[in-house]
Amino acid sequence: MFILKNRQQLENAINKARGITPKLKIKVLGFGHYLVESETRRGFFNQVRCGRLDNGKKYVDCECQAGRNGVVCKHAVIAIGAHTVLAETRREQRSKQPTLQLVAA
Repeated sequence: MFILKNRQQLENAINKARGITPKLKIKVLGFGHYLVESETRRGFFNQVRCGRLDNGKKYVDCECQAGRNGVVCKHAVIAIGAHTVLAETRREQRSKQPTLQLVAA
């Protein structure tokens, strides 16, 4: 697991994901819960979770060997990209929902 410390670190991770070849498959199990294909073991998927700790810091946790050692692995980088897109989509959907105003009778 590693902690995302700032926006620049997140942007660096996303830019790194764009350069990964070959492209690895990702399955979205739910918001913050992903399966990312292994580059060395095709057809095998590593579980990655993205979220917030109780102290509000963002984290990414991948079950691969590198991820267990706190390394920013390819699986985590790919999951961060997907998670960022999903989070932005959720924010946009929430902002478009009409708000109710209570009026005293």
